[in-house]
Amino acid sequence: MIPALRIALLATVLAFRTAAAEDDPSARAQLDAANGIFARDFPELAFSEYEKYLQWFPTAKGVEEALYRSAECLRALGKTLEARARFEETARRFPSGVFAGRVEFRLGEMLNAEGKPAEALVRFAAAAARAKDEPTRLTARFSQAQLLLKLGRTAEAVAPLRELAQQEKANSYRGFALLELGRAVEAAGQVEEARLLYGKALDTDAAAKLRAEAGLRAAAIELRAARWGAAAAFLEKARRLLPAGDTLARANWTLLSCYWRLGQHETVARMAADPKLELPEDRRGDAALLSAHSLRSLGRTSEAAAAYGAFARGFPKHAEAVNAACERVICLAAANAAGWENEAAAFLRANPKAAGASRVLYLLGDRAFARGDFVAAAVAYAQVQPAALDPALAPEVAFRWGASLAKAGRHAEAVPRLEEFTRKHPSHPLVPQGLVLLGLSCQQLGRYDAALKAFQDLADRFPKAAEREDVLRRIALLEGALGRPAALREAYGRLAKEYPKTRFLDEAEYWTGASFFDEKKYAEALAPLEKARAMNPTAFGANATSRLVLARYLLHQRTPLAKELLALPDGVPLPAPEIWDWAARQSAAEGDHAAAVPLFAKLLAHPAGAPLRHAARRALAASLGAQGKWKPAAEHLETYVAEATDPDDSVAGRLDLARAKAALKDFEEARTLVEAIMTEQPEGRPNADARMILGEIFDAQGKPDEAAKQWLGVALLYADPQVTPDALARAAGAFERAGDTNQAARLRKELAARYPDAARAKP
Repeated sequence: MIPALRIALLATVLAFRTAAAEDDPSARAQLDAANGIFARDFPELAFSEYEKYLQWFPTAKGVEEALYRSAECLRALGKTLEARARFEETARRFPSGVFAGRVEFRLGEMLNAEGKPAEALVRFAAAAARAKDEPTRLTARFSQAQLLLKLGRTAEAVAPLRELAQQEKANSYRGFALLELGRAVEAAGQVEEARLLYGKALDTDAAAKLRAEAGLRAAAIELRAARWGAAAAFLEKARRLLPAGDTLARANWTLLSCYWRLGQHETVARMAADPKLELPEDRRGDAALLSAHSLRSLGRTSEAAAAYGAFARGFPKHAEAVNAACERVICLAAANAAGWENEAAAFLRANPKAAGASRVLYLLGDRAFARGDFVAAAVAYAQVQPAALDPALAPEVAFRWGASLAKAGRHAEAVPRLEEFTRKHPSHPLVPQGLVLLGLSCQQLGRYDAALKAFQDLADRFPKAAEREDVLRRIALLEGALGRPAALREAYGRLAKEYPKTRFLDEAEYWTGASFFDEKKYAEALAPLEKARAMNPTAFGANATSRLVLARYLLHQRTPLAKELLALPDGVPLPAPEIWDWAARQSAAEGDHAAAVPLFAKLLAHPAGAPLRHAARRALAASLGAQGKWKPAAEHLETYVAEATDPDDSVAGRLDLARAKAALKDFEEARTLVEAIMTEQPEGRPNADARMILGEIFDAQGKPDEAAKQWLGVALLYADPQVTPDALARAAGAFERAGDTNQAARLRKELAARYPDAARAKP
């Protein structure tokens, strides 16, 4: 055959076979079969089927897929060279195919495994560029970045890492990229960006170990910047991801330190108390000490003392052991622990030269001074080394040493101490008190001129001293004792001139009133007590008011008593609940419900008013109802009924509640209440009251005939001097409104005959 003809014939056959392959369903079926076997992880069988496909349908559309997957089969079977050849064939024949990116990636993997990282990097870059699907592109970028980092080419790794970090969705490599990018930029000095990247890595869904490392790195940056709160936030997240071990223990310690620096003492104490908290062995003592310090800072001094004690026992060789023992004694003092002075004495015996010894001595002196044991206070203050205390305390120690001696009657020793204090600290706020004590000590020693000098020094140098008015009075008295009447008059003149409203005047008014009160002359006590309160409400307002309230109560002065109670200032002890009760009930009885309501309300809130509270609630509801405030009245009555333990109380409350509900036009609820009482109480006054209310409900609903029947029933069933005439009168009125004038007239006649006084009282 002619070669040209043979060529044409071959071309025709190939064209026919190509068309047939493209259109032949068997081609698709063969590829699907091979893919199915491949998916079930039988690479040898799958390879055989792919080979058949490639032989039978060499020009079909699925050739690229068959080549790629057959290469994957060879790779799975360990035939690396054959697999590589097949991948390279796929890349050569289909450079822009669907599987081009995956092929490049596999070739990159193989080259990397062969120790050819430079060639592998080229393939990974090509894989990312040619990938037709996002997972392949991301995996290629990940491998590229990972290999660059391994090779130490960090700067080149930044670009693929940034690309991976920016892809937030369906990206399992994002956490790795953020962490490694953070490392890279941190190494380059871009610390703030690194912190942000670490924070993002911590919040990804990456492996716990990776996220924990990111959190720890972010925390480290914050720690270096002394941003303790931000560091703590990162550490809290990171430590939840860490397994048990040294890293977790160190993270816990660092977190504890952050909370301490932040002043979050409650958190420090809670963490340190957790028996499951892992801590480095070399930091357990420090953690225990921080816990004790935190408890002290929280004011939980008893717990702090116990914590310091536990620390001292558990870590006796710790550098802070002695200081902790000192803090324990100080906390015991703050907690008013029994026998704390014995503990203080034991500490001082064991640690006489300790840095905290003066602090303990100061507390011993302070406590002794406060309880009036000035002998013991003087002994303690004499041993204090002011340099070991807060400098601000030195003048106070000097003053109290002298003051303790003076108050202990050791005036000869007190004088030089007080003179030294006033000389060394001439402007200290305690100098006026020091001068007073100095003057008194000199006076006790018979050194009147020296006493006068001290008092005069105060009067001249401290014009605003609180002691000055009293000192001017003492100067006058001393001048009199010395037999110098002119000087005495001058001193009193100075007092009157400089203090025209001397503080002794309000004292006089107060104690005058108080003395009248104590003699039960309550009417005479009122005026001076009111003057004292008006002149000096700070000093005498509370006591004067308390006495005024009780006086007006005992005098039965309802109106001024109510005014006092309702304007009771802060700081005045609450009067007895009986006083509130009397004032409220008397106000209600006199028709002053505007006063009764707040008085009852105050009584309900009285901490000691429990015995009167229940009855007061019903009375309050009555006063509210009298003002037409039926909604709050109903609310109080509902509470009254709910709290009632006595059946009679419950019935009375429900009757009142029914009236309130009727006034609120909640007739259904009101009727339910009274009908329940009528059922529970088929006779007696509660039944009568319930029927009367039921009549009111019917009347309010515009049913006078029904109302009349109820009231008439009460009149027929009960012979009560109050209820029966009221029922007859109401029934007569209802019959009139219903148009039954005969029945109304008959009932009025009966009312006049049986209860003439009631008949005359009602029109």
